[in-house]
Amino acid sequence: MESSERNHSKQFLKYILILLGVILVLLGILFYTQYRHLERLQVVNYRQLRLSSIAKHVPLTAKDVGIVESWMTFDYINRVFGVPRDYFQGVFEITDPHYPRLTLYRYAKNGNLDVSLFVNETKTALSDYLTKKQ
Repeated sequence: MESSERNHSKQFLKYILILLGVILVLLGILFYTQYRHLERLQVVNYRQLRLSSIAKHVPLTAKDVGIVESWMTFDYINRVFGVPRDYFQGVFEITDPHYPRLTLYRYAKNGNLDVSLFVNETKTALSDYLTKKQ
């Protein structure tokens, strides 16, 4: 009888471990798909996050404007590139009260602008400022 109980316990433990393994695999797949979804929405980008951590110490230059993405706020761009707080407000005539804590994406959507085009315009304005500054 004791041997039968031990066999049942071992079999139960085996099923529990298999179930936990399946759950871990499913969670891994879910995490990966959600991460990829956030990348497609340009909410997450490892390369930009890594580069921005470097930018905490040294302002970026005109060569780095390619990292600008729609998820970034004007405030963030100002800080990492060393641009005056009101620069973009003047260039784009921004009257939104949330400026500079406004993402490029949100500003473009609120103004019925094409997000990609607006990001490119922002990169151009930023590059112009940084080039003149040098």
